[in-house]
Amino acid sequence: MDANLIQAYKKTIYQVDGIDQPIKIGNPNPALDAFCIKNGAQHWAFITAWNPLSVTLSVEENQKRNQKLLVEIANYTVLTGRGQDPDGIWPAEESFFILGINLLDSITLGRKYGQRAIVVGAVGADAKLIETLDFTGNNHLLLESKTTFLCSRKVPALVALKCYDWAIEQREKGNCVISGFHSQLEQDVLHYLLKGQQPIILVLAGGLKEGIDPAFEKAVAQGRLLIITPFDKTVKRISSQTAQIRNQLMITFADQITVGYVSPGGQLEDLLKETGKQINKIM
Repeated sequence: MDANLIQAYKKTIYQVDGIDQPIKIGNPNPALDAFCIKNGAQHWAFITAWNPLSVTLSVEENQKRNQKLLVEIANYTVLTGRGQDPDGIWPAEESFFILGINLLDSITLGRKYGQRAIVVGAVGADAKLIETLDFTGNNHLLLESKTTFLCSRKVPALVALKCYDWAIEQREKGNCVISGFHSQLEQDVLHYLLKGQQPIILVLAGGLKEGIDPAFEKAVAQGRLLIITPFDKTVKRISSQTAQIRNQLMITFADQITVGYVSPGGQLEDLLKETGKQINKIM
């Protein structure tokens, strides 16, 4: 993430309604600790759904996004709050202090709502800023209606042909497709998509590289490609674990899911069983 943005987040004052002492990154908060202990909790997170990937939305749209987030955290003790820029350059962002939520679930929520970072803490510990997303390209594409494309690595030849036909159909319809585009088949699908003008979101299973891949320069310049990752630049090796995290992120972003092929007993099959979203199968 951009160093200036990190510094801006670290300078932000995170105010929780009902708690006199605001949260400041890198500082302890005895008032907050006392509230947590009183309510039998050790961990907390401060999260908003406002302005995903730093895209400034209207107050009305941001409040709608926060209402969706509020539904998801209904089982926790929640206090309202706001993140305030001490310099007054950025308007305050309405947020939620979530009591008792663990780190993994906090990060998952932050990623789902397009937050580049969230604030987390525990009793007796300093508040921490946790980066959840990094990106390059047109961040406004995250607001598009998106179809996530998933496919097992090994596919029958007939399925591959059907996937290519599907990619061409999405291109002609102008539909936004989000995928890891990592396997050979997925790279072929990306090849067909790049020939069009429709938006594309590429989700990496590692950190962003220095500079933009020459194959993507034109699409990025046209504003039709967003490259996004939940990993920092130090993660250079793709593993089954990072691929799984990447796939989970794509599912949280998806408005609908299209599956080319699912190998029986594989990780993708298990992952799809956990989602309640609409799944369309090519074959």
